[in-house]
Amino acid sequence: MKRIIIISFVLLAIVGFSSDTVFSSSAVVYQAQKALKALAYDPGPIDGLWGNATKRAINRFQQNSRLPVTGRLDEGTKDKLGITPDKDSLPVIGVWKEKIENIVRTITIQKQNDRVVMITKYGDFSGRKSEMFESRKSGDSVYKQKSDNPDGVYFIVNHSGNLEIYDRLGIIATAMRIR
Repeated sequence: MKRIIIISFVLLAIVGFSSDTVFSSSAVVYQAQKALKALAYDPGPIDGLWGNATKRAINRFQQNSRLPVTGRLDEGTKDKLGITPDKDSLPVIGVWKEKIENIVRTITIQKQNDRVVMITKYGDFSGRKSEMFESRKSGDSVYKQKSDNPDGVYFIVNHSGNLEIYDRLGIIATAMRIR
């Protein structure tokens, strides 16, 4: 019996204690954020990234709607918010994670209204949004910021799907694709 309990705790530690990681970025989260905002619940930035503000807004919505308060986008909550798989979808090109010392950086590249946008989020803090130029180089997708970029930083999605981050001197980091 002790062995089963220990294995369960190890699995929880590996997988995580909450389902928040499941919703790191998605069209469903984006739709939920838009719906919550329209109903005067503050989900934080409308960016398709699951964060603490989104979870708090979900909790308040569930409580006020007399739904089980789970803090998750379960079927009952999605139904009550009017979320459907095709409605207002947000095309996500990819999501990558990179650990910098003790902070996890999440990079999401997505299409918004015929624009390519990169959202960089550090830990649970709000993301920074940058509009990007998209091009191809030797079969890889290349993304460069549209604003002044004195460091010349650019991002390449390589053949394996990982995100390589470069400056004028060469590669400075690699982020692993999670979606």
